Amino acid sequence: MNNATHPAAEFCEGLTIGGFSDWYMPARNELEVCYYNLKPTTVLNNTTVGINPNAVPARARNYTAGTPAQTTAADFITSTGAQAFLAVSPDYWSSTENSANNAWYKYFREGFQGGTSKNNLLRVRAVRRVAV
Repeated sequence: MNNATHPAAEFCEGLTIGGFSDWYMPARNELEVCYYNLKPTTVLNNTTVGINPNAVPARARNYTAGTPAQTTAADFITSTGAQAFLAVSPDYWSSTENSANNAWYKYFREGFQGGTSKNNLLRVRAVRRVAV
């Protein structure tokens, strides 16, 4: 990928934080895992999304209104956490294309996931792969 034409991916790959320089822009299903485990709000979930065959364990059903619940990880709770996915302007790009002109994004207020024009201005969250 020529990241000169993909500024969000270029931003992620150019980061050095905490001595680590292996950051990247997450794919659609990786962002879903972030939402499932680090949901920042108590807002009811969108129940039309949530299936993720790449999650561990894989999720074959959509979210319920209450599952996933807000994270208990204090740094990721919207009202107080320094690392929280925002509840205001909570749309985050993924690196997964939806078409030539569209890419997938994740809405971190209630979990919706969809495709939108690559010309839209959304947030990006860099991630790292770590052994679990």
